[in-house]
Amino acid sequence: MSLKNWKNEPYVAVLITGTYREIEFLLELLPYMSGEIRYDIFLAVRHVRTDESSHFGRQELDFKISQLEPYMRDSLFLCELPGIDSATVLSKYLVPVGPTNADRECAMLSMFHGVFTGISMIKASLRPYTHVMKTRTDYLPWTSPWIFGMFELYEQSGKKIIVDGSLTVPQRYPDRSDILWQGSISDLFCFASIEQFFALWDIEEILPKVWTGIAETALFRAAMLKFLDDDVQSDRRNTSFIKKYFTWQQNDSKQSFNMLRSGVLTEEIKQVIVQLLKTKAVNTSLVNKLIRITYDFLIGAILNQDIIRGDIKSKLNHISYPDEVKLESIAKECFYDEKSKVRYIKACKASIEKVCPI
Repeated sequence: MSLKNWKNEPYVAVLITGTYREIEFLLELLPYMSGEIRYDIFLAVRHVRTDESSHFGRQELDFKISQLEPYMRDSLFLCELPGIDSATVLSKYLVPVGPTNADRECAMLSMFHGVFTGISMIKASLRPYTHVMKTRTDYLPWTSPWIFGMFELYEQSGKKIIVDGSLTVPQRYPDRSDILWQGSISDLFCFASIEQFFALWDIEEILPKVWTGIAETALFRAAMLKFLDDDVQSDRRNTSFIKKYFTWQQNDSKQSFNMLRSGVLTEEIKQVIVQLLKTKAVNTSLVNKLIRITYDFLIGAILNQDIIRGDIKSKLNHISYPDEVKLESIAKECFYDEKSKVRYIKACKASIEKVCPI
């Protein structure tokens, strides 16, 4: 849809939070993958402790701010956040209160801290943003161009808030009737008008009152208070609430389809993808699909290796991963000459032994 059809030209604040992970790759992709809509980037990136591990059980990588200097420009605003201070978190919020441990709760609360920092930056900019796309340093939006594509989905849905499909459910723990706060909204991604975004995420003052021990159920509880003025929950009421205000990509796996854990895509593969975008030979939707299928192919290839913890394997094993034939099919669409396609497939196969997911 042409932007000429809109009454007011949209202006999007892209809020990216998290640890270092894939932020450099995403910042390289954004100029080519965003679309025509005007946007600014607000980056709240957090340092990590030496004992902090990712969902793959590997040590998180820290960073130096100089690594981000090549991406700095007038439309990128950066805040460098310290690592998690568990003592501060424990003194400010009522933890542990949920079905997990205090360290995990502190990690989730640090995510909220990053978003709240980003919200302060967006407000302080005094720029007339119409929409916000909140994402993470390891998240690949499923529709491309990322910003324009999400804008179209938003309009087509009747202007409902777009969230990730994983864990956006009326009952997070259907087998645990003792857990009161069941409604769940995924915290991984959000696209909304700026008013909707603030209603959903500008909850720093009430977070200690609504904290459930889990980010998704706390976000749901806060949303009910902000949208409905109460947080009385039932399966039927929660279902009605989610369907009225939110839309998402269908997902029954409880694992997001859109995560890009660092250490999986090698630098060689990333640079080939960036160069492919620079040539403008193929559309961004196809490149987005190539990134996704390459990542999933590599994850599938290393599941039988010992570099991933057993509990992580059990979460990933039920997902169907593409084989070499499927990877080659997408590569054939992206690389018009046979040599480039063959070279890319060889790079993917060669990188399997190099993969060390973080």
